[in-house]
Amino acid sequence: MGTDGHTGGRAERLRMVAGRTCRSRGPELTRQRASVKPALHEDNSAHPGAEDPRAELLRTLLGSVGEHVWLEPSFRCDCGSQITMGSGACANHDRAILGARAVIGAGSVVTRDVPPDVVAAGNPCRVLRPITDEDRAAYRATSGATGA
Repeated sequence: MGTDGHTGGRAERLRMVAGRTCRSRGPELTRQRASVKPALHEDNSAHPGAEDPRAELLRTLLGSVGEHVWLEPSFRCDCGSQITMGSGACANHDRAILGARAVIGAGSVVTRDVPPDVVAAGNPCRVLRPITDEDRAAYRATSGATGA
């Protein structure tokens, strides 16, 4: 551990994913952001009819992408690997910011920002409840995930 109380390397990414304080300008997260920028640029600059190449780019960029997903340019993210979009998901023109670890119900129409650590759904989408420690434990148990 460094003298500032932070750890280096992979630990900074784990701290970020867990929603804890991290050095976002540290070498690991800076490298990860830099590696995402070319794919974001290519996706956001793609010809409007280039749906197949864009879909492949999103599969490379994001953690998990279902079938028939549409992200209207311009799309921005820091890392991408923590983003999951289920089948039929659609996101339009910078309309809302989804907070870290927010879960959005299928078929929802998100028209406003969604805070972190909540379950939200509906048309229009609204916050239903906070994500609890019990939710996290159940997710880890069923998905094989570890961490926060």
